Amino acid sequence: MQRDRWRFGPFVREAVRNVFDVRAKLFPALVLAVLAGSGLATISAIEASGLQAQLADLQLDGRLVYNYTSQNPEIPVHIDRESCEALALQEGVERAGLVINSGFFDVPGLGTGVMVSRASSTLFPDLGNAGALVGSALRDPGPDFNLQLPDGFVSVAITMPEQPKGIDTNSSVVVPLDIRDTTGDSCRVIFNPHSDTKEAADRALASLRVEGSAPVATNTAYQENINPITTYLSRVSRFLPFLIGLLGGFAAAVIDRVRLSEFAAYRLSGTSGRTLAGLILTEHAILGGVLASAAALGGVAVVLLGHAISANAITLSGMAAGVTWTIVGYLFTIDIPWRQPTSLAKDR
Repeated sequence: MQRDRWRFGPFVREAVRNVFDVRAKLFPALVLAVLAGSGLATISAIEASGLQAQLADLQLDGRLVYNYTSQNPEIPVHIDRESCEALALQEGVERAGLVINSGFFDVPGLGTGVMVSRASSTLFPDLGNAGALVGSALRDPGPDFNLQLPDGFVSVAITMPEQPKGIDTNSSVVVPLDIRDTTGDSCRVIFNPHSDTKEAADRALASLRVEGSAPVATNTAYQENINPITTYLSRVSRFLPFLIGLLGGFAAAVIDRVRLSEFAAYRLSGTSGRTLAGLILTEHAILGGVLASAAALGGVAVVLLGHAISANAITLSGMAAGVTWTIVGYLFTIDIPWRQPTSLAKDR
């Protein structure tokens, strides 16, 4: 059978049959490709979840929480409320606003000597849904409840999640700022962990409108020595897709070495070496595509399960592994189509 007798449709069907038929010798390689793709998605999800958990823990320690205030504690400054709250709209900023301590009061149901603070809703978005927020150290999480404030007013209150160091409201009751609160002595900002923090912090400082003779300083409760984002991006496992593709392609090539009698039958029946080379390449491309597809589906699954990772990132990793598989698998079998059919039959 000459090469020109292999039309495109039958050629593709032959390659598909050689891979997907449960009796085909390449079928174990197909199973391996599915496992490799889904495993790649799982590992990526585990690593991303670990990073998010680490970032959450570090944020509670005060990472990326900045307090803009007077450089000299004895000379207070007055930071404009609007300019501070406007920082929440800037790129790289998660939350920002003023916190003004009203003093210590006896609060029924919470205890005596409880700090009551007034704060911006841009720093505490839950103030848009409740009249008061109770620190996590004062009350366990639960449903909304009525709270009598020091001024005698009864307000709907909720227990807010634990706040990071630098916000310092876990043992306080937080209420909205008064309309007369137009300035404060400090502006507290929480930056996005995935942003260029230095650039965002400098931009925030330059945006504040301040009255007073003392310069404004940037204070943070957390001193960072190693950036977890940089560590994550430079991890050795980022090369895992290429390693998976390398090992998978090599395993498929080993299986092809067991198929020499099958390849000999193609050649003895008239298939040219060029056509056989194309058939082998197509088979490896199918296996690589299956790996990439399994990774993509796994990526969608882990995103639907709530893992903080982009499905596109997993898909790209799967594509890298699939392309590597195809190239490696073909390179390790590139000699087979050009050997003499009788030699292939003898080496089976």
